Amino acid sequence: MTEWNAAEYARRSGLQEAMAEEVLALLDLGGSERVLDVGCGDGRITAEVAARVPQGAVVGVDPTFVTDVLDRYASVAADRPGEENTFKFYQMDITLARGEGVRTSVEGGG
Repeated sequence: MTEWNAAEYARRSGLQEAMAEEVLALLDLGGSERVLDVGCGDGRITAEVAARVPQGAVVGVDPTFVTDVLDRYASVAADRPGEENTFKFYQMDITLARGEGVRTSVEGGG
């Protein structure tokens, strides 16, 4: 696994973010969907999805993880109504996932 460099990731992820915004604009979201963002990186797009499904649940998964991701998106997590922990991030290599145990959970919300 490559060492995580948050500044370099942010610098290089502009195209990825633009493409995600185009796709998100095409989605007809009702606001209560449950979304899994595999390969969420720094969580920027995951937070945008969470803003579009305020009564839903959003989970971001990535093998490399920004330790300050919850600090960065704490307001998104805190503003979510209803059920606790509807905005979560997990550090895990999804290709190794076989049931439970291969993850580190970082949760936001009430």
